[in-house]
Amino acid sequence: MAKKQNVTFSDIAKYTNFSKTTISRYFNHPDSLTLENQQIISDALEKLGYQENKVARILANGKTEFVGIIIPNLYFHYYSEVLNQILNSYEEFGYKFLVFIGNENEETERQYIRELMAYKIEGLIILSHTIPSLELAQLNIPIVTIERERKHRQLYGRHAGRQPAGQTSLRCADSY
Repeated sequence: MAKKQNVTFSDIAKYTNFSKTTISRYFNHPDSLTLENQQIISDALEKLGYQENKVARILANGKTEFVGIIIPNLYFHYYSEVLNQILNSYEEFGYKFLVFIGNENEETERQYIRELMAYKIEGLIILSHTIPSLELAQLNIPIVTIERERKHRQLYGRHAGRQPAGQTSLRCADSY
């Protein structure tokens, strides 16, 4: 079969003589297939030039794997270092990051939060202090705040004096 732009589950099923359900199980529950069948499908994916359609996966399971980050600025080394530590956690957690710099402007940061919520983010890491904690708690998503008072149980705060904030932020959000 010649390579084409968008290889579908139907194409893979036809190539392997498996059902589309079996192909779906390969992606969602691979342990339910024998190692031999997993290898057959894996070889077919390579030969057909299959590339995962992230949009289809998001639509199918409802999880974007996006985490929003709002940072007040990059002028202070502290914020850029925390951001660097968070971004370096991709390998461990697999989240993708949407980063906005609020420039300590409350209205701008609210606009960014609305934008992030439209992307159906899995959680929010906020280093800024402009938006009140109570308002953030009403977003109904996991939120990690750094260097902020913890007045509301819905918010999970980190203080830099205890642990490296960037290294633990995603661990905290992942435990929700």
